[in-house]
Amino acid sequence: MNILLNGEPITIDGITPEVTLADLVELISAELKDSGAAVMEVVADDTRLSADQADVLSAHKIVEYQTVEILTATARDLLEMALEEGPDVFDFIDERALSVASDLRIGKIKEAMERQLETLDGLEWLSSILKNLAVGFAPEMSERSIESSRSQLMEQLAAQMTALQKAHENNDWVGLADILEYEIPPITAQARELFDELKSLMPGKSEPGETE
Repeated sequence: MNILLNGEPITIDGITPEVTLADLVELISAELKDSGAAVMEVVADDTRLSADQADVLSAHKIVEYQTVEILTATARDLLEMALEEGPDVFDFIDERALSVASDLRIGKIKEAMERQLETLDGLEWLSSILKNLAVGFAPEMSERSIESSRSQLMEQLAAQMTALQKAHENNDWVGLADILEYEIPPITAQARELFDELKSLMPGKSEPGETE
């Protein structure tokens, strides 16, 4: 049986037939403790499992597979992936927000609330990324003015998420629709600009207006 870490063969002491995939993840995580990286995924032959699927990982022993690969990523790696995913997420948020607002205005409350959960998931994703950018992209932000843009965007997003919650609690469907239609799109537009600027600072990227 082969054990790989990000494509490279590794040898781990103490491996017995009773060791599960979850045990392996725990062992690797302990080794990575001070590296800033974390286990993200386990590829057991042709089966891909998230490191968060503890029950599934615990149910399978590593000897059941020919090859087990552990894939890791740093906080910055994850943020860079989030920056690449951003445009699709923002399109999704905008589409859902306008769709929910439209349904609310014609009284389709149940249908609107089902899609509103997806809108909130997208906004919470953005909130989480904005919080983590201060750490993951600290060097870039210390040299640029984008930290102030990030902070302002976080404040605006938090305020509108609170407003969404209050409107929902008060069954203020018109107010909820107004926030989704008129307040959320400007936030995603600002987020697009921030993400684009950060991506331009990543290795191999050009500054806006420059050619590589």
